[in-house]
Amino acid sequence: MGNHFLQRIIPGLLVLAFSCVGPVDGAYAADAPAAPAQPRVLSIDVAGNRFIEKDTVLANIQTRPGDVLSRKQIGRDVRALFDTGYFSDVSVEGIRNDQGVRLVFHVVENPVIGEVSFKGNHEIEDKVLKFKLKIQPGRVLSDAIERHDINTIRSMYLKKGYYQVGVKIQTTKRADGREDVQILIDEGQITRIVRILFVGNHAFSDEELRDHLASQQSGFIASFTDRDVFQQDRVGADAQLLMQYYQDHGYLDSKVESTLVSLSVDKKSFYLTFNVYEGPQYRVSKIDLQGDMVPSRETLASAVTLKPGEIYSLQKLRESIEAITEKVGDEGYAFATVTPLFHRDLGSNTVAITLDVEKGREVYIERIDITGNQKTEDHVIRRELRQAEASRYSASKVKRSKERLHRLDYFDDVRVSMPRAGSDDRVNMNIDVKEKKTGSFSIGAGYSQLEKVIFTAKMQENNFLGKGYTTNISADIGAVTQNFNTSITDPYFLGKDLSATVSAFKTQTKLNQVNTAQYVQDNYGGGLSFGVPLSENLTYAIGYQYSRNKISNIAAGST
Repeated sequence: MGNHFLQRIIPGLLVLAFSCVGPVDGAYAADAPAAPAQPRVLSIDVAGNRFIEKDTVLANIQTRPGDVLSRKQIGRDVRALFDTGYFSDVSVEGIRNDQGVRLVFHVVENPVIGEVSFKGNHEIEDKVLKFKLKIQPGRVLSDAIERHDINTIRSMYLKKGYYQVGVKIQTTKRADGREDVQILIDEGQITRIVRILFVGNHAFSDEELRDHLASQQSGFIASFTDRDVFQQDRVGADAQLLMQYYQDHGYLDSKVESTLVSLSVDKKSFYLTFNVYEGPQYRVSKIDLQGDMVPSRETLASAVTLKPGEIYSLQKLRESIEAITEKVGDEGYAFATVTPLFHRDLGSNTVAITLDVEKGREVYIERIDITGNQKTEDHVIRRELRQAEASRYSASKVKRSKERLHRLDYFDDVRVSMPRAGSDDRVNMNIDVKEKKTGSFSIGAGYSQLEKVIFTAKMQENNFLGKGYTTNISADIGAVTQNFNTSITDPYFLGKDLSATVSAFKTQTKLNQVNTAQYVQDNYGGGLSFGVPLSENLTYAIGYQYSRNKISNIAAGST
C-alpha cells in the first residue's frame, strides 16, 4: 500500500504529519536498513480554488514535477501562497507510490470583493478614498489589505486634524461567493490646538512669538483659517520660524531645543510647548569681502544691506548674499557662490562677518529649451524672456525672465536649470513650466420687480488658443434690458512689444410699463486701444471708443 503525508502551514505555525500504511515488524528496529532515497514529484495539482486560476497558484510555487521531494521547499511554497493574500488556508497532500509522489495543494480562497461603499465620511469624498485604497471591486480581500486600508484612511483624517477617527470594515456575503464591503467611518471632531506655550524665552513674550508661528491657538479668527488644526508638518515649520525670528533680531546662537506635543485624554485638543535657547544678542562689528571681486569690490560692497553697528539680522544677510550673487552672475558667472564666515566675540557680543565670494566659471547660454507647455505656444513664452540664446549669462536677466513668466498667470510653477552644454563655458537654459487653467465660465440668475427674471453669463480666457490672447464675453438678459460685451487683447500686436485691444458692446432697453413712458433704446458701439510700454513696469495706453444711441417706438404711458 502507499504512503501518505499531509503538510499544513498556519501563519506562525507549521504542522507536518505522516501516516504510513503497511506491515511493521520488530526486526526492522533491531537491524535498521539505510534510509531510502527521496522520491521524486510526479505531478502537482490544485484543489479548492474557485476564482483563482490553477496557473496562478502554480506560478507562485517553486516545486516542479520531476524535482526531488523537499519538505522544506514545500513549506516555502505554502508560505509563498499565503503571501499572495489570495488564501486564508493552504495545505499540501502527498500520495506516494512506487514511481514517486503526487502533490495536491488544497487552498481556501479569501473572498473576492463585490461592491465597495462608504458610510459616515463627510470630510473626505468617496472618490478620494477609493483612489487611495487597495480594497477595489474584483480584488481579493485579505486581513493584510484591510489593515493597510484602515491605516490609510486614518492617516488621511489625521492630516486634516481628525484624531478621534474610527474605521471599521463590514462585509456581506453574496450568493456567488463574492463579498460586498462597506467601510464605516466615525470621523469625530477636529482636534484643535488650545494652547501654545514657550519655555526659555526671555527676550520676547509668549504672545510675540505666537504671532510669528504658522500654528495658532483656537480662537475666533483662527477658526476661519484652520491654523488651529494640529498638523505635524506645520509644527516642524513653526520651529524653523521661531529660530528665524530670533536670528532676525540678533540671536545668532538661538535654537529650538525640543518640541512637546500633548494630546488630551479625550483627543479633543492639543497642547504645544516649544523649548527655546536664546543665547546672547549680537551686533555686527565688521563686514568684509574676500575672494573674487567681480565686477569690483565697490560694486559688491554696495549690495550689502547689513551694516556694522546694526543688530545682526539673518534676513538682511540673506538679502546681501542674493544681491552679491546676482551682481557676480551679471558678469556671466552662473555658478557663483557667496559663503558667510562668522567670527564671534563673546566678550562684547559682537560678530564680524566675512563674505567669501567664489565666482566659478564664466558661461554663455548655448540654447534655451522649454518643456511642460502643452497648451501655450513656445513663442508666447520666449517673448517674455530677457535672457537670450548665444549671449553671456546674466543672473538679473534670468531672474527677470522668471518674474515675467509668473506675471502672465498661465503657470502654477516655473523652474529654470542650467545644465552643461558642449563645453565648460557653455550651458543650456532649461525652462520647465507647469500650466494651470486660464479660463473661467460663470452663469447665474436673479429676480427684480422691473426685470423679472435676469440671466447672466460670463466667459473669460487669458490664454486663448495658447497664443496669449485675452478674451472676455459677457451677457445680461432681462425682460427690460439686455447687455452684451466682448473684447479681445493681443499683448504683442503684430509681433511687436505693443498691446492692442478690440471691444464691442450692445445694450437694448425695452420699457413697456403701464403709467410710464414706453420706448425702445438701443446703444451699441466698440473701441480700439493700444498700450505702449515705457519701462518694464510702466505702460502708456491710448484708445478710441465709438458709441451710438437710438430711441424708437416712443409712446406716452396711460394715466
